[in-house]
Amino acid sequence: MPFTALFIGRFQPFHLGHLDALQQIIKDKPDKILVGIGSSESELTLKNPLSFYERKELIQKVIDSEDLFQKNKIINIEILPIPDFGNSKKWTNYILQELPYFDKVYSGNPYTQECFKLENKDFQVLELNKFVKAVNIRRLIYEDLSWEKMVPVGGVHFLNKIGLKERLKEIYKFEDELIHGQFWQESNQDQINKNDLNEVIIVEKYTDWECLQKQDFTNFNYSTESKTLKKWHKIHTDLKEKLTNFFSSQNISYKIIKSDKVEETNFDQTKIVISLGGDGTFLAATKKIENQLMIGINSQVGRSVGKLTPFTPKDLELIFGYFESKAFLKNQKIPTKINQKSDLKLKIVKYDRISVKINDQKIKTMAINEVFIGQPLIYKTSHLKVEFKKKSTFFSCNGILISTYQGSTAFYKSGGGQPIQPENFACLSLLTYKKNGLMSDNLILDLNQKIFISPQRLNHSLVFDSDENREIKLSQGDLVEFFVDPKKTLKVLIKE
Repeated sequence: MPFTALFIGRFQPFHLGHLDALQQIIKDKPDKILVGIGSSESELTLKNPLSFYERKELIQKVIDSEDLFQKNKIINIEILPIPDFGNSKKWTNYILQELPYFDKVYSGNPYTQECFKLENKDFQVLELNKFVKAVNIRRLIYEDLSWEKMVPVGGVHFLNKIGLKERLKEIYKFEDELIHGQFWQESNQDQINKNDLNEVIIVEKYTDWECLQKQDFTNFNYSTESKTLKKWHKIHTDLKEKLTNFFSSQNISYKIIKSDKVEETNFDQTKIVISLGGDGTFLAATKKIENQLMIGINSQVGRSVGKLTPFTPKDLELIFGYFESKAFLKNQKIPTKINQKSDLKLKIVKYDRISVKINDQKIKTMAINEVFIGQPLIYKTSHLKVEFKKKSTFFSCNGILISTYQGSTAFYKSGGGQPIQPENFACLSLLTYKKNGLMSDNLILDLNQKIFISPQRLNHSLVFDSDENREIKLSQGDLVEFFVDPKKTLKVLIKE
């Protein structure tokens, strides 16, 4: 039977790593390869300097010049655009519905793998044989350094012909990445790890003023409310500037990203993650955090609750004290005690996270506050079977929350459950219409216990920390196991 492969990338520009990926795909002997160009609508930016049509022509020139493709002429290669939507579900649905049919997805990107995990599509993780990154090629071109050996011969002439170097010089005038970008010429893993190191990543919110600017509400500028939003925006940006000025003065490498860029950011070499915003920004920043230390700063006290972000702009000297202490400077690993300074009233605590298995397969994402299971449409009734200590109860309700101690405020104040202690997590059925069984609507569980929930009808989902981008669709009869993994706690710096 005909076999079609899909390979997705932004190709800014197409380099030897992409060529090696195609070599791996060809070994599977597909009849056709679909090359999907991501962020196809973007061009003339630091991240995406090449237009879709330029990238398409670049890839086609490489295909026409490489022996690899000349020897495999039976393979039909089609190059197609894939725009961004700012939403993983919409992005995945577009690929499935608008692109020609394909049998298997090939990628080395964990985010792409996560998007197709529940779509019944074969997925193959590509080997990283060539340690090449497009961001470093762009920077090398800008710096007039040697980059040609990182790009297939057929692409080098094309990039010089369109004047990519001059284009990047114009773009760099307006982009902050000139200051904070990393690049390298060597293609060895040690060098990559060294240059890809950001000791600190700051995850910041979009302020209300920035959101209005994105929507181009120009008439709003003259209202009284706009002055308030500008004031809060300035407080946030002033705080960010103080942080970055301090890091620069201390030679601490850092990077700033917006909260919606967490999924595509590599945190592997990072020691500290700072969330700059409210609790929503803190939760967004924790999506990919494993062994890093979290510091939550409420940049807009009075506008954000800040339950997870105990530090305020008034606490900057305290935070700076931590970065100047031996706890940060001398330890490669995150310390468990901070006693190097008598006046440093700080401590590190561990937040529990809810882990999930679906049909005995563990899901990578975890929840700091809560996991919701039920019908994603609030006006539709959820039908769920709950199993705990070998007892089963069927609930018809508005859904079920599995909450940690950190998420207990919403759990027992908004949801009507009982208060949770630090040594517990809990299960709460929201607006129960009827139940068949002995189980209570509100269960307090010990940290070593597990609870199992199974949707009894179609169209149920899991949502982590109220984040619609982390929704997982469930099938009728799926068995979902909820538990607290003691090895996956989140380390957080707080005030004593």
